[in-house]
Amino acid sequence: MAYSTAESLFREDLSCPICLQLFSEPVMLPCGHNFCASCIEGVIEGEAGRGQHTCPECRSEYKGQTALQRNFKLCSIVEGFKASEGASSPVLCDMCLETPDPAVRTCLKCEISMCALHLKPHLEKKTFESHSLVEPKSDLGVKACPVYEEVGKFDCFEDKSCTVKGKLKKYNLKKACSEMKGGLQSKIKIMTETLQQAQSFFEKGVVNGISVKAADVKNGQTESAEVKVDLESEIVKKIHLAESLLQKGKKNKASVKVSSAELKQNVSGLFDRIAQLVCTYKEGMVEMIEDEQRYLVESLERSTDYITKQQHLCREIQQQADSVSAETDQFQFIQKHQQIQAKLKAALETPLNEKDVTSQAMHNKKLLESLERAFVEFQAEIRNSHQDLKVLIYPSELTLDPHTAHCALSLSDDLKTARYTTTKQPYPDLPERFDHWRQVLCFQGFSSGEHYWEVDTGEGFWHVGICYRSMARKGSGTDSKLGCNKASWTVELHGKLSAWHKNVCTRLQVSTEPTRLGVHLNYDAGTLTFLSVSDKQTYLHTFRTRFTEPVYPAFWIQSGTATSWVTVRSTSDRDFQTYANAS
Repeated sequence: MAYSTAESLFREDLSCPICLQLFSEPVMLPCGHNFCASCIEGVIEGEAGRGQHTCPECRSEYKGQTALQRNFKLCSIVEGFKASEGASSPVLCDMCLETPDPAVRTCLKCEISMCALHLKPHLEKKTFESHSLVEPKSDLGVKACPVYEEVGKFDCFEDKSCTVKGKLKKYNLKKACSEMKGGLQSKIKIMTETLQQAQSFFEKGVVNGISVKAADVKNGQTESAEVKVDLESEIVKKIHLAESLLQKGKKNKASVKVSSAELKQNVSGLFDRIAQLVCTYKEGMVEMIEDEQRYLVESLERSTDYITKQQHLCREIQQQADSVSAETDQFQFIQKHQQIQAKLKAALETPLNEKDVTSQAMHNKKLLESLERAFVEFQAEIRNSHQDLKVLIYPSELTLDPHTAHCALSLSDDLKTARYTTTKQPYPDLPERFDHWRQVLCFQGFSSGEHYWEVDTGEGFWHVGICYRSMARKGSGTDSKLGCNKASWTVELHGKLSAWHKNVCTRLQVSTEPTRLGVHLNYDAGTLTFLSVSDKQTYLHTFRTRFTEPVYPAFWIQSGTATSWVTVRSTSDRDFQTYANAS
């Protein structure tokens, strides 16, 4: 767009001295100079280690972001100037996935427009320092400066300045053009020499071709035709491959969008469930406290009523006793004394039931115990929800659950390998952690369908299998020991290979000890098949049952050596049909 001199000067006055674009959310320093909020914040972050901040224009010191003041007047002027330029529909952010927000800057190097959120990496990371950010543009056909070969706003004239990325550089345009012409002529000279050399080679080839025998020429023509056919065939193959990759890319893109939408929906539903748990727990706590308070108040009211009645009765008997005591007639005194004696005895022997009045501490203890039980249940529900959230994020890749790992097991960073260690790991004491047997479970569980994974094993003794998440975790009993209860199914290597369930051992006959196991689970059919995997698959054993809970891959490292480890690998490229149907 061409601007008049006055309009250009006005536009320059409305431009930030740092990014040289029209002000975006202008802020003013105490010295009176204005900058874009994002630009001056970037300067402040860059000066964080210096201990002081200075104005980029006049070098006056100021106290960081606290000294910034929004210049509403200037903001209004800039918006009016933009409107006067006849701006069309706003440029939208290219990085927003669903509903794009309006872009605040366009990167000429990346050739994308970004909203305030997606612009942050360009302002914060050093990688993007060389990128030119301008006002949002829908047309990115911006030319580079012919002198400096930079993309940005430039205005070159003889003996004048060229503004490139916020720096003023003096350059004589005639001198630049002269240098460019000299470089162009030298390149033309080299190109001419190259063409002459090519012509010479061509002429020599023609002369040599005349002296070749006719048979050789015919063979050469045939070979040339074959080469041509091969090249055309290769090109066709590449075109088909490119089309195939394009189609796959489109399908994958659509699949990612669908998966992302499903993940967001599932995660949202999960957090709604967690929120409902919190509300339910809150309502339960309030109701429990109100019930205890109501019981205590009613008890105190009953005790108070009873004591009040006893008090009135005692006063009435006391008055009668005083009246008898004041009787002067001895005969009347004896008669009245005999009549009141029984009342006095009953009043003195009737207790005031002080226990009901002072039993508040007992109710508080009962309340705390009830609250503790409810809180334990609430924690268990939250942990289950947390587990479900992890499975949603990692739906297919099997990973070990650090919350279940024994403190003698060190887990790899990718949560694929569990290794024995003599150094006790600083794991928190959690209800789901094994505290005696060196065992660990996976995050992911299965409640339907067919699944397959493989497990690499190190030296020593181990168990590999599955278990219900409800299996006990504490103590040295069989209820927390893989393969020794009704909640777990495993294959063990301990000198010999064997299968374990309900503490029943089944010896397996193998020629060599397996170092990689394949585990095939058909939840709906109720089968769990183990294979020895090397160059080929060897069937080992199949458990048959009816699963009643979700099952989780489980591991037990029995040997206490540094070479004892297991690694779980997610895979689905094996053929199990032969083994799954075997018994």
